[in-house]
Amino acid sequence: AGWMTAATLIQRLHNREVILIEDPNTPTVGVGESTLGFINDWLRLLRIKDTDFMKACDATYKMSISFTDFYKKGAGTFHYPFGLIDTTGNTYFKNDWYLKKFMYPETPLSNYADCVYPIMSLVNANRISHEDVLPGYMFSRDVAYHFDAVKFAIWLRDSYAKPRGVKHIQALV
Repeated sequence: AGWMTAATLIQRLHNREVILIEDPNTPTVGVGESTLGFINDWLRLLRIKDTDFMKACDATYKMSISFTDFYKKGAGTFHYPFGLIDTTGNTYFKNDWYLKKFMYPETPLSNYADCVYPIMSLVNANRISHEDVLPGYMFSRDVAYHFDAVKFAIWLRDSYAKPRGVKHIQALV
């Protein structure tokens, strides 16, 4: 959060001094980070391209978050997809899923996401496209990243914030 804030401030507040103070004895929590599509707005604000940081951060693209056994063991898996809902061709808009699941038991069950999110056809096929290949799909909005958060902070520090003038002080305040 500190390096993201410093990067944002140095980009947006011209002719201002930005200083990040960091305790060198407090270790950074080394976890992976799962982002949502909204990160693309921030990256565009800073004029950062995904190709700038992906290799340095061991990043991968993602278009959904998969939840397994979310509310109880054995409940199965469901997706929280990115992108827009498209109910074109559905009789009852978003409620077609409900009808398939409960009103017509002979119909194979389908995941809610599969019923209303076109992006799920790519997710289910483990594919991604930079082209707008589906109704309402936009790579720049509907794709996010999973990356090593520590490596991303280091990349922001060394490749973005400090080269643009952010001063870094290592001290306990």
